[in-house]
Amino acid sequence: MKTGNKIISKVMIAFAVILLALIVKTDGQKVYAESLYRVSGDTIYVNISDTSKAFTSIDAALAYAHENYRDDRIYTVKVPAGSYKLNGTLHIYGNTTLDVTDVKFQCIKESGNMLMLGKPSYNKNENVMGGYGTVKNITILGGIWTGNNASKSSLVRMAHGSNIKFEGCTFRQGGCSHQMEVAAIDGFTVKNCVFKDMYDTGKGGKKEALQLDMPTSKYVFSGVILDGTPMKNVVINGCTFQNVPRGLGTHNMLIGQYHTNIQIINNTFENVNGECIVALNYTHCKISNNKISDCGAGILFESFRPQLDEDWEELKAIYTTIYDGKQKFEGTPNANADTVISNNSISLDSDLYADEYVGIRVFGFNLDEDFQATGHGSADYIPQNNYCISNVKVTGNTIHTSGIGIHFSDVQNSVISSNKITNDNEDSCDDGIAVDTESKNITIENNTIKDATEHGIKLEDGSVAKHITKNHISNSNVYGIYVYGESKVSGNIEKNVISNTDDNGIAVGNLSAIKNITGNTITSANWHGIIVYDESKITGEISKNKITNSKMNGIFLTEYSKADGITSNTLTSNGNYAIALYEGSSVAGDIASNHINKNKKHGIQVKLYSCVKGIKSNTITNTKGKGICIEQSATIKEMISKNSIKAISQEGIYIHSNSNAFSIKGNKISSCGRNPILIDTASKKKITVTKNKLNVTKGMQKLLVLKGNVKSDIKKKKAKSKK
Repeated sequence: MKTGNKIISKVMIAFAVILLALIVKTDGQKVYAESLYRVSGDTIYVNISDTSKAFTSIDAALAYAHENYRDDRIYTVKVPAGSYKLNGTLHIYGNTTLDVTDVKFQCIKESGNMLMLGKPSYNKNENVMGGYGTVKNITILGGIWTGNNASKSSLVRMAHGSNIKFEGCTFRQGGCSHQMEVAAIDGFTVKNCVFKDMYDTGKGGKKEALQLDMPTSKYVFSGVILDGTPMKNVVINGCTFQNVPRGLGTHNMLIGQYHTNIQIINNTFENVNGECIVALNYTHCKISNNKISDCGAGILFESFRPQLDEDWEELKAIYTTIYDGKQKFEGTPNANADTVISNNSISLDSDLYADEYVGIRVFGFNLDEDFQATGHGSADYIPQNNYCISNVKVTGNTIHTSGIGIHFSDVQNSVISSNKITNDNEDSCDDGIAVDTESKNITIENNTIKDATEHGIKLEDGSVAKHITKNHISNSNVYGIYVYGESKVSGNIEKNVISNTDDNGIAVGNLSAIKNITGNTITSANWHGIIVYDESKITGEISKNKITNSKMNGIFLTEYSKADGITSNTLTSNGNYAIALYEGSSVAGDIASNHINKNKKHGIQVKLYSCVKGIKSNTITNTKGKGICIEQSATIKEMISKNSIKAISQEGIYIHSNSNAFSIKGNKISSCGRNPILIDTASKKKITVTKNKLNVTKGMQKLLVLKGNVKSDIKKKKAKSKK
């Protein structure tokens, strides 16, 4: 019995020693028997004696921080420098900083994440993980996180939290759709992080390295509460995206739900195969000072992503319902994006893959009938609506593109200003700036556009610009500025400088309308300086433009087009007519006060059922054709008056048509190769010729009337009698 008692006593003593060892204090530090970590104040030091057990130690330290959570304390879990293989998912919770500075992680498992907010059971608890949840104040510092290309899971996955920050981290490789995937977070910051070398099929697809998401369905974001909570108060600052399919952004949407207050600033994108930034349903957004080089496409800002099939018959990945089986989302589309896209440097490579080779694209979509979504688990009817975008300012960007520089589609009340755009892809047919699909109230100003492979600036598809002003456009393969397809400029096309276009300098066609075309400088257009055609209208005037060296006409109205006046233009060395009206076109007011010099044919030509009120006070010199030519059923409504015509190779004023009575009055004509005034018309309408100053060379008549009803104050010279 005594022996037994001694044995029991020894056992108790041994147990006491072990227990004491578990709670021994050294310099205020608790040392835990499992030696996984030690705690000193607010710092939890991870102990890793065996690198193969790094995961166990780190996850245990994170669990300790979670289990000892307090609102007034933030634990820092400090991992010692080194290289470690992770064979499990690290789970982090609130009020925790994970410091992995100078740490390298390698994922060795073929499924699951490297780092996750909470555990699956925790993430499905509606009491703590709905909306923005109860998890807050998480910071990840440093670390190189290398994924497993065999794994289909993202490296980092987080949803339903607030105030979450990544700083100085590097994310590499991984065969997943995204290296980092986050949703439903209020206050999300990624600063000075690197995303690189992500596995890519070569087709781009929807594989953003950093995905800002919205939990709407199991297909989109499984394993969390599906309540459609958006991201808000997001800052992506100073990060690098290198050798990835896409940079950052969003490709799934919930109709009427928006990610809010998003800043994407000071980031670098290199060799991104597709789009660098995809901002889908973002509001109050700033995308600025990013550097994009050797990438497929730049910045996409979208309010709707139809993802239509090639026959435009299926809409995919668009949701109106939250797929948790409990809630239907009744969101109201909000066009007001309140967004600035500014001071980005974008250089694109046409050899890479992108849906559209575009520097900056702002895209809305007018769904003209209810539609049923398909694919991605969606079976929703999408209601008819114009899902347009409003209040976007694209300014100060430098874009070197293989496609379109800036593309606005179904955009309203927005500005494109002070951008520099060049194109180096000779095989493309793309515009510097394209505005289409019934965009409204767009201001286009102060942009510099070089080498556009189609038009410098194009406005089409019933779109409306407020102004197109002060742009510098050179070497466009077709038109400098093109307004087409029942489009309008409610203000002016004004003070633009356009040079060396392969076709027209400014073209307005197909039932389009402009208020004024004024103060533009156009040189060396390969066709016309300004052309208005196909029943288009200038509701004001074509005025104060300087047009030089156009190979055809300086100003040309044709195909029943109209203008209120053509005044005070300077037209020099154009290859055909300086000003021409053809095919039923008309000027309601006057062609007046224009300065015309060194044109290769007529100064002013009115022809083929065209009409003008008057031709007044123009100066026409050194022209190889006629000064003023009216022919082929054209009409002068009132008068040709006070024009100064000098050094003309043919007639000063030539009338071969008068469908209306008018007068030729107060003109000064000298140094003509032929008669100053020649009238040859079968019309019985009276032409009155008075008070003109006409100088003729020997053998010519001041007024030669071959045919017509002419009343003149010019006296015929009497023949000298022979003695």
